[in-house]
Amino acid sequence: MYAKVMVDVPTKGEGYYTYKVPNELQSSLMKGMRVIVPFGRKKVEGFVTDIQTDLVDIDISKIKMIDELLDDLPVLSEEMLQLGQWMSERYFNRKTTVWQSMLPAGIKSSAQLVINSTITAEQLQDIIISELEREILNYLIFHPNSRLIQLQEKFKDIEQTLEHLKKMNYIEEKKAFSIQSRPQVLQYAKWNLKPIEFHTLDELNSDQDKVLDQMFKKAPKQKAIAKLLLMPEYASGMAVTSIIQKLGSTRQTLKAMENAGYITITEKEILRTPDSQPFLPQTNISQLTDEQKLSLQQIKESIDQRTKDIFLLHGVTGSGKTEVYIQAIDSVLKKKRQAIVLVPEISLTPIIVDRFKQRFGDKVAIMHSRLSVGERYDEWRRIRSGQAEVVIGARSAIFAPFHNIGIIIIDEEHEASYKQEETPRYDAREIAIFRAKWHESVIVLGSATPSVESYFCAQTGKYKLLELKERVHQQEMPEMLIVDMRKELSKNNYSSFSHLLQEELISTYENGHQSILFLNRRGHSNTVICRDCGKVSYCPFCHVSMTYHHKASKLQCHYCNHQIDHVNRCETCKGDNLQLFGLGTEKIEEQIRELLPTAKVLRMDVDTTKKKGSHQAIIQQFHSGKADILIGTQMVAKGLDFPNVATVGIISSDVGLNLPDFRAAEKTFQLITQVAGRAGRHHVQGKVIVQSYNHDHYSIQHAIHYRYQEFYQAEIEMRKKLGYPPFSRLVYFTVTHSAEQTARDFAKKFVDMLEQINQQHDSRIFILGPTPSPISKIKNQFRFSIILKYAQWNETSQMIQTAVAGIADIMYKSNVILNIDVNPQVLL
Repeated sequence: MYAKVMVDVPTKGEGYYTYKVPNELQSSLMKGMRVIVPFGRKKVEGFVTDIQTDLVDIDISKIKMIDELLDDLPVLSEEMLQLGQWMSERYFNRKTTVWQSMLPAGIKSSAQLVINSTITAEQLQDIIISELEREILNYLIFHPNSRLIQLQEKFKDIEQTLEHLKKMNYIEEKKAFSIQSRPQVLQYAKWNLKPIEFHTLDELNSDQDKVLDQMFKKAPKQKAIAKLLLMPEYASGMAVTSIIQKLGSTRQTLKAMENAGYITITEKEILRTPDSQPFLPQTNISQLTDEQKLSLQQIKESIDQRTKDIFLLHGVTGSGKTEVYIQAIDSVLKKKRQAIVLVPEISLTPIIVDRFKQRFGDKVAIMHSRLSVGERYDEWRRIRSGQAEVVIGARSAIFAPFHNIGIIIIDEEHEASYKQEETPRYDAREIAIFRAKWHESVIVLGSATPSVESYFCAQTGKYKLLELKERVHQQEMPEMLIVDMRKELSKNNYSSFSHLLQEELISTYENGHQSILFLNRRGHSNTVICRDCGKVSYCPFCHVSMTYHHKASKLQCHYCNHQIDHVNRCETCKGDNLQLFGLGTEKIEEQIRELLPTAKVLRMDVDTTKKKGSHQAIIQQFHSGKADILIGTQMVAKGLDFPNVATVGIISSDVGLNLPDFRAAEKTFQLITQVAGRAGRHHVQGKVIVQSYNHDHYSIQHAIHYRYQEFYQAEIEMRKKLGYPPFSRLVYFTVTHSAEQTARDFAKKFVDMLEQINQQHDSRIFILGPTPSPISKIKNQFRFSIILKYAQWNETSQMIQTAVAGIADIMYKSNVILNIDVNPQVLL
């Protein structure tokens, strides 16, 4: 038997190699499993993509043998193997890179150095070595295959000692592959009456102490264990660790009792379940509005008929999109099919998980990057085994190993976070379409502010449009008022809060309601300038200014995370006239405490949510009314449902309009609308104060009047004139190198190659660049950008492949990195 293996190392070809399957693996090896194979002088991991019994036109004598099988079951289904093939071609990545991205961290393998002794205990007595060398060899003799990291923990500073032992051939090193996480098991001890024939259960119950005294005359510790396990509450057993902790016993004592037949010790797997303590009040199935019923009916008809429709559910904030999702999923589960629900922010996961667990209980699994390695591993296994039927998570949850998907829901579908910015640069929305076709399932894209591209697809018939125009319970949309901050300056108001916002915050607090303040920038101040010499504190590794963080008293780069202590003197002129410019959430928190010193304030941004569970803790506190004001970045902009929020303040609504991005107006409109939607969702009438220095901009004007249609029309006309998506598609290339000239020269050669191919094939592809990237240096790497505008993907894909192949040698020799981003969401 032979296996076709895709090795997980860079190769010049496709990376497929044929290996012979050892006899002992022939009954267990399957497609989609991972193996360890010899590759050159190394051992590498690979994916089995095919199994053959015979080979044609191949010299069998040169075929190497598979070394090891890593999996008990396939980690990739046929669907995932095919998806990896498609993603590799679509996003210009190696297949193994794509396949690895589908797997949770816990199931990934890692190669570790293991060390063995080459001599026996008897031989050790006859050789002359140092005391440390003797200790190490003695340990290795009785602990074969010890990992290097274990030895380093047990014996300090042993690198030179190990090297000496290796030169004398007393030890040998090899690489061993192992899975990062394993099922967590606990040992349980249970009383066993069967071997004790001379005592009846009645005797034990009537005079337990007397009987146990006879059984354990010289073993009081065993008697204590027996007495504990005979308690009714431990009839099914008790964890060994709990017995040891409770009685101060040892494992040796328990083992002796097991050998004597008094107890049995078994292992039970303990699932590492993500902590998702409920904090929303229990709700019954909601009475749907007429709009909800109509939307749900169309979705259910598509589910029943397996028509593979893509629905765009355009519903205003608070219109009950989540209830439509839940009832559609309920319909899917009744058909013994599964559901995937994607959310854009990890901060949204606790709330939506709570809603879904109220309806579906333990059928719900969670997948996102804030889970521990063990939690992700166990949730992935629950999904694969069928124990979970609904998956909720961020972008990577789209790879959930389901075998019969009935519906894929992408909440807040307009969010850029569904596009991965690291290799492989996939778009979860595109993956959803692939999987929906494979499973004949429905896709629901939900948003109060659909992306221009998605709404265009709905207008042109590619998607089916469903609309929820009214909030549930006839709740009115919050009133939006705009404040021209230029006029505030003319009134000598230099605060971050306009007079109107200050009045509303004070009134809301005095009336016992809550407020949310939104600013999409963390830290205290985004620039520190010396007013004597004009020196700006820039990051030495990136072309960006460093952000001042007051609590840590540090300047931090938000791109490479470089940090330095904040000092009160200029490093250039040594003057002490330093000025902080710009706003961040930390400064807003400082100012709100001055305005309302008795109010309880919470802040939710990257800095306050680093610890596991911190998102949920902040949301729980605010939801339960333990805080009056919540300040946050885009984490607070969407998906959160707080019943007592009356006022929302958008501190600087136009900050995103200055970015060099054709989607800047769209993102501004979306953020204002989404943040505004947090106000007045229940019994409290909401009010939103929008502060701006550019209040006449069409995106802001349409947003404050809830005019999505008018905004879409203005935006789509502008994009048609300029040839931007949806009237074209983009590929964004970034060339990076530590030497600016090297990066520039390579970018120019690459563009020359693209233009040459473009002319040869008379393609209608527009090439823009190269130009320095908007952020021209990150992590000490200079960056140049190139943009392709295209209409036909096949010819564009072929053109890129040809150009990359033609310049590959130059790229490898110069160590230039070329990143390819298909349909980019961020152009920086």
